[in-house]
Amino acid sequence: MKTYSADRQLRLVGKAWEVREYLKMTLGRVSADVSLASFLEGSLTNAKGQAQQPRPFRYCR
Repeated sequence: MKTYSADRQLRLVGKAWEVREYLKMTLGRVSADVSLASFLEGSLTNAKGQAQQPRPFRYCR
């Protein structure tokens, strides 16, 4: 499975069961009241609190 994240966006590419497992794992790491937008903003910072360069999306046919 591949994940691509950019500013306030998340793209998951894989089989349906892989995407479900990724989302379950992600839900286990955050509290229930965190929105997806807040999670994505937080996921673009590294352990030192510095902003990371977002990874660009790849165009797949």
